[in-house]
Amino acid sequence: MTLMEKAIQMTDEQLRAKFTKSRIKQRHSLRDVDAIIGVPYSTLARFERGENSPVLDIRARIEAYANGDTSLKDRRKPPASIADRLKRIEEHLGLN
Repeated sequence: MTLMEKAIQMTDEQLRAKFTKSRIKQRHSLRDVDAIIGVPYSTLARFERGENSPVLDIRARIEAYANGDTSLKDRRKPPASIADRLKRIEEHLGLN
């Protein structure tokens, strides 16, 4: 059974409780979890408050974190440097 298939077996309420319990136990802020699993902290906050039901990919990441799975750790790409961004803009505008 894949991670995605496992993710849909738990109700939102069960996952919310498990996620919050795991986050508090590990003393992680929502921003910490954002950095670990690559899900924006604002999305995590809305999920934790019960304001949304995440899409399957995000749900799988949240569940992996709640289960202590570190295979999704640090999936976010680091932001490009300002110099890289300026270079891309100049190339796009034909200013290079």
